[in-house]
Amino acid sequence: MFAEQGALESTAWFPLFLESGWTLDPVEALKYFLQYRSDDVCHNVVESETRDVQGKSQIRFKCPPGTIRGSDYPPSDVKGG
Repeated sequence: MFAEQGALESTAWFPLFLESGWTLDPVEALKYFLQYRSDDVCHNVVESETRDVQGKSQIRFKCPPGTIRGSDYPPSDVKGG
């Protein structure tokens, strides 16, 4: 599942818990985000990282540069300066 490591881009942090109270493991989470948020994660993930915030687990995936199409930042106006 995880590709070769080099210079990497990170996705946004995603929750590993569901409203129902279930927790996803990293492989299930990747499958879910590839299906429902495919612009926000890449298919050739190099590695993943988890953390806990206020007792809730989160994950982010590290991908080769240029393979994450989505962003948690709004697009910039390059003409407006």
